[in-house]
Amino acid sequence: MKNKILVFDIGGSFIKSSLYFQGEFMNKGKVATPLDSLEDLLVALKQIHNEFIDECEGVAVSMPGIVNSASDHMVHGGSLMI
Repeated sequence: MKNKILVFDIGGSFIKSSLYFQGEFMNKGKVATPLDSLEDLLVALKQIHNEFIDECEGVAVSMPGIVNSASDHMVHGGSLMI
């Protein structure tokens, strides 16, 4: 049943992930953050998402940076300069 949220914490060293359901984090995992290209980062996120696609109904993302409120885009990614 799709009633969980897939949570990503994207950092300069690792992408941490977990399913969140009723106040609990489960299925925690982490992989090294690909820093060579945006495409590599997206592939890593998609691979994690594909593991839980049948269980999650949404995704939450935490990452370093500053949001430009006029454009709704991140304008600085801390260690994520890809």
